[in-house]
Amino acid sequence: MSQDPAWPSAVTAPRRTNGLAIVGFVLNLTPMGLVLPGWVCAVIGLRQIRRDGTRGRWAAVTALVMGAVWAVAITVAVALVVYLSTRIVSPEDLEAGTCVSSDDIADGSESIGLITEADCDEEHDGEVYAIHEITRGEAKGFTPDTAGEICYDELIATGVELPPLGRAGLAPYPILSVPSPGAGDLIACTLRQEDGERLDRRYVDRPRGLA
Repeated sequence: MSQDPAWPSAVTAPRRTNGLAIVGFVLNLTPMGLVLPGWVCAVIGLRQIRRDGTRGRWAAVTALVMGAVWAVAITVAVALVVYLSTRIVSPEDLEAGTCVSSDDIADGSESIGLITEADCDEEHDGEVYAIHEITRGEAKGFTPDTAGEICYDELIATGVELPPLGRAGLAPYPILSVPSPGAGDLIACTLRQEDGERLDRRYVDRPRGLA
């Protein structure tokens, strides 16, 4: 009996999709991506695809590309965190002679948030010219005006000529180590531009630190 030519002699099964290629794609699709396991799965999946002809090459290649993008993003993020961690300072850790940047300093805000150290020869928002420890007498009835008076006296004590500073629009700006200071707490006396413009050099040659 002859075989009907319309009836296929064999049925070709559809090619299956490589599981590791899909896993690699999914891993590197997640936020911040699981880069290393995603890459491993994608590479192994590509090798299997070449060997057995399974589908999913697009998934493996996409996983490798996304993994590279995530790797760059993670590297940049880590570098930024490391850089900021070495530059961020708290008000109580400020030192005389350092220059700092902060939007709060530029705005003349009564409260200070993030402060980062800056090179005095580059643009910055303030120059710390003195660190003053509040005495018991100063702590009694302490007000923001008290801090301003202390920093004005500290500026005079540095020996800097005041008229040129005034003409340049510079003024003392106290940064308190705690919101409601008492005896023993610190004031970082800082020069800033009254109009919020950035500074680009050092103005006080003899900053006053704690004895």
